[in-house]
Amino acid sequence: MKMLKNNKKVRSSNFSREEEMNLIQEIEKFKHILECKITNKVTNAEKEEAWRKVLSSFNSRNLQVRSISQIKSKFDNLKTKAKKEMAKQKSYMRGTGGGPAIKIELDHVTEATLNVINMKTVVGLNNSLDSDFINVKVEYYKKKKELLEKRVEAEEKERSRRREREEEEHLKKMILLDLEIKLKEKQLK
Repeated sequence: MKMLKNNKKVRSSNFSREEEMNLIQEIEKFKHILECKITNKVTNAEKEEAWRKVLSSFNSRNLQVRSISQIKSKFDNLKTKAKKEMAKQKSYMRGTGGGPAIKIELDHVTEATLNVINMKTVVGLNNSLDSDFINVKVEYYKKKKELLEKRVEAEEKERSRRREREEEEHLKKMILLDLEIKLKEKQLK
């Protein structure tokens, strides 16, 4: 939002349906980062970088230039709308009065938003803990384990190369010593 001389904010234009769809498509590419529940220094830095990439790509596809705060706010609003629609549908499914359940038709932006957000936050978990924190932690530790395994593998390769170089050096020294011994034996004879 821009400021005028008398400190009044100027409203930016509303997001069009096409802009909303473009935003969701860009966020979909980074949903594993942006929808991660873990918040620490590393994941927060990853999220900020992901938002910058989303913004850059989003602005390159649209005429209206938006800020990070605008797209974050819009995404939050889209998530809220999608969750409300799912809650309404769930309410209708549990309703009484006979007859078939009322099926709410979702627009394509809401459906795309539901595909991006973690469905467990919308419909709930089927386990006794009723939290996706454990699943997020498992994913976090899987990635951490994978990175550690790659580091160990790289260090092992480096040790192996170093060992090979040392063995070559040792072999060369042994050959030189053997030649020196033969030379000394010839000189003594």
